[in-house]
Amino acid sequence: MATLTEAAALSRKAIKYGGAGFLAITLLWYLGVALVNYYISLHPPAEAAATVDFGLLQA
Repeated sequence: MATLTEAAALSRKAIKYGGAGFLAITLLWYLGVALVNYYISLHPPAEAAATVDFGLLQA
């Protein structure tokens, strides 16, 4: 069975590395969103092709 000292040391490590991991994931998430938005701004989606929803136009 672990002593209280060992449990406290393990808890401190879990908090430290868990917080660092959470921060890293959060930063990577925002970086990914920024990169996707940048790519979309450089390569906008093509406009939809014209359709004939109301039938052919009279000549």
